[in-house]
Amino acid sequence: MKFIIYTTILLLSYSCKTDLELSMERGIQLYEWNKTNQSLLEFKHVINSLWPKWSDGKLSSYELKLFARAHYNLGVAFAKLEDWQNAEKQIAYAYDLIPEQEYRDALNKIISKKTQK
Repeated sequence: MKFIIYTTILLLSYSCKTDLELSMERGIQLYEWNKTNQSLLEFKHVINSLWPKWSDGKLSSYELKLFARAHYNLGVAFAKLEDWQNAEKQIAYAYDLIPEQEYRDALNKIISKKTQK
């Protein structure tokens, strides 16, 4: 009986989403609902929560991906508000953390939008 209880608890703990994952999902949903300022708060929550571990060099690879994605999403939200300077800063930071092509492409778009203004 104890084995079944421990196994169930173990499975539930691995299948539940963390607070940071839920914040990221809320931010994405708020962005899609055109509640961009509220989405900024969710993405900033993820970044601020992971910052201490990042500065100590203790992020897991999964947390590093989440940290980079939060910076990217924050940059995209700033771009939607036409805040090109902050958009570029956040997306460049995401690219520096994890040099994905998606981040590079978005950064190039932001830079071209900035130069058009």
